[in-house]
Amino acid sequence: MERKKLILPFLKALFSQPSVILKSLYHGMVPYDRKNYVIKNFDKGSGLKEVDLLDLFPSFNEVVEPFSHLYGTSLPIDLAILKKLAKQLPDCEYLEIGSWRGESLANIAPHCKRCVSLSLSDDEMRAIGLNENVIAMQRFYSKNIPNVTHLEGDSTKFDFSKLGKFDLIFVDGDHRFEAVKSDTENVFKLLKNENSIIIWHDYTEQYEHINWEVFAGILAGAPQNAHESIYHITNSLCAIYLPKKINSTSYRYPKSPDKSFKITIEGHRI
Repeated sequence: MERKKLILPFLKALFSQPSVILKSLYHGMVPYDRKNYVIKNFDKGSGLKEVDLLDLFPSFNEVVEPFSHLYGTSLPIDLAILKKLAKQLPDCEYLEIGSWRGESLANIAPHCKRCVSLSLSDDEMRAIGLNENVIAMQRFYSKNIPNVTHLEGDSTKFDFSKLGKFDLIFVDGDHRFEAVKSDTENVFKLLKNENSIIIWHDYTEQYEHINWEVFAGILAGAPQNAHESIYHITNSLCAIYLPKKINSTSYRYPKSPDKSFKITIEGHRI
C-alpha cells in the first residue's frame, strides 16, 4: 500500500510534466517531494502570486544585445527584465551569482555603476566534471567590460561580507535546493535599501511549470517576513523580491494569453 501511495503521484507528475520530472530526477528528488516540502513548511503549494509584466513595466520596450541563442542562457524576456530594472535604479550596483558566458552582465553593465559577478573558477568547474569546451566559455561576453568585477568561488562557501551592498541582485547559480537556500540567505543580507530588488532565475521552467527545487530553496532561504513580497513575473522564468506594494494574482496553469509581444531577430557574426 505504501509503495502504491508513492508510485501514483510520481506517475501523475510524469505524464503531466515529463521534462520537469526528468530534470528533477537528475538532481536526486522528484518534484512532488519538494512540493510536499513547500506545502508542509510554507503552505504555498499553489506557487507564488504573480505580478503581471505590464504592471511592473507599463511601457515594455527593450532591446536584448548580445544574445547567443545557445544552451544555458536566460530567455530574452528575462534579460530584458533585468535591463529594465537596472535602468530604473539610479547608479545601480548589481550582483550576479552564476554568470558563465556573461550575457546578462553584458546586457546590464551599460546601465550600472558597478557590477560584480561570482562564478565557479575554472578548476572548480573541472572538479565537478565539466569539460574544457564548457570552461572555455567562461566570461565570453563580459571579460573586457570595465565596470564588471569577476570573482571566483563556490557561492555556498564564499564570504560576501566585503562586497558591499547592492541595488539589484540576480541569483542564477546552482539550482539545487541547498545552493538556492544558501544563495538566498546570503543575498538578503546584501540589499542596499528598501528599494533593492532580488531576481531568481528558473523559478519556473518553460514559462509556466514551477521548478519546485528552486522554489523550495527560495522560501527556505528568505526571511519569513519577505515571503509575501516575492512574486513570479508573468511571461518569464523569474521570481522577484519586490518590497513595494504591487497588484498580484494567484498562479494559474495554463494561463490564457492576455498580451502580445513583437520580436525582431537580427543576427551578425562576431
